[in-house]
Amino acid sequence: MGHPFLAGFEPGENGLRNIEAEEYDEGWELLRPIAHPVAQPTPGPQGTVPADWEWQLH
Repeated sequence: MGHPFLAGFEPGENGLRNIEAEEYDEGWELLRPIAHPVAQPTPGPQGTVPADWEWQLH
């Protein structure tokens, strides 16, 4: 198995959960992505993201 840490990416989430120790550490700010593959449109691979993807986030 990989490392035991999980991070959330929702607005307002700023912590890491250690699933082995069952602990949550607040105060971690994840860096925003600075790049993606040039051939890949955002928010994801062309033709696989629904047109209403922003609405489906909530």
